[in-house]
Amino acid sequence: MEPKKLALHLAFFLAVVLVLFGILVLMTFASRDAWDKGLQRRVAQTIERLYPGEYVAGNKLVLQGPYATSAAAYELVPVSSQKTGPVYGVIVRVATLYGPLPAVYRYSATAGAEFIGFAVFDSHIGKEAAITESLRHSVQVSRWKKRIPMLLGMESN
Repeated sequence: MEPKKLALHLAFFLAVVLVLFGILVLMTFASRDAWDKGLQRRVAQTIERLYPGEYVAGNKLVLQGPYATSAAAYELVPVSSQKTGPVYGVIVRVATLYGPLPAVYRYSATAGAEFIGFAVFDSHIGKEAAITESLRHSVQVSRWKKRIPMLLGMESN
């Protein structure tokens, strides 16, 4: 094969690869908003199980630090005006014996971090409630509970 023809084939191949890469990047940016809305809905549904009618999930917080890729946080807006101080709902990917699960925590400056449950489980179904209860006091859930303030930037260490 002559060098001119080989260069043309290589240029065509690189153009195809660049177009496919561009499509992949565009699809990622286009789906980011839908992904965030889905996480927000999951946080709201999980918080609703333990605190029915008390909070509505609000704006997404920008997380900084090494754990930001495994978590998302949302403001929890109180339905009644009697609640004081900011409250946040945090969803975190936690490694468990059952694989990675999305754990939801509620954080306030006064009460600290509280484990609510897993976003994929319904606590009214016996088997799922048993799994959630068995993992409630696990090392992984407790470890993330301690990291929530740092993740939200409420703690300096």
